[in-house]
Amino acid sequence: MFQFSNRVRTILARNITVGDTTLIAASGTGAEFPSPTAPGDAIALTLVSASNSRHYEIVYCVQRNGDTFTVWRGQEGTTPLPFQSGDLISLNMTAALYRRMAQAGYLGQFSPEVAQSPSAYRKGAIVCDGTDAAVYWISLQDQNSTAPGAGNPTWMKLDLPSFQKAIQNGGGGGGYGGLIPTTVLGSTLDDVDDGFFDREQARLLAALETQQRHAQLTQQAARAEQKITLALKKIGVTP
Repeated sequence: MFQFSNRVRTILARNITVGDTTLIAASGTGAEFPSPTAPGDAIALTLVSASNSRHYEIVYCVQRNGDTFTVWRGQEGTTPLPFQSGDLISLNMTAALYRRMAQAGYLGQFSPEVAQSPSAYRKGAIVCDGTDAAVYWISLQDQNSTAPGAGNPTWMKLDLPSFQKAIQNGGGGGGYGGLIPTTVLGSTLDDVDDGFFDREQARLLAALETQQRHAQLTQQAARAEQKITLALKKIGVTP
């Protein structure tokens, strides 16, 4: 996950080239920044030339040790550039971080930009299908950088139209009152043909009829037993 702090900035303690992957900040200022520790944690830093504000680069810091930052260079469409001692380092919101946020309730589709970031998709993250507005995908692991799709075990498909179809066709699980047929559990509903629900409905109706018949026979046996007991009592026999 990306970490944040309010109004944090410092300067480079030494020059860096386009190939450097560590930054050294002014002595004692590194502690003002968050410290990514867990796998997938990061902070988005913006490097800016002190003499030219158009000379900038976004980097992702994946580890901080005191004033030393280990970074991924040239993130969010920027290019690795050389910087000099005294140039600015700041922790700011960036366009990519804003794009991660849900807007007006929209969860968003799978994004290669997110998948290629240090955190990628976390366990439990939900994305829209992109084709069907009522189909979603749930990430089943942390740092999930793969795209959702059929046959990908790191994503689970949540197909709401198929669930609705199962309910409308009388699907039940366990007893008759369940929502999903037990034979569907553990599989994706879109892999089940239309005839399945008709067969499942017939099977469940037959099972219900058997249960009802059994209940009727049990009630009849109980009434017969009561009649026999009363008859025996009338003639002085205790059952």
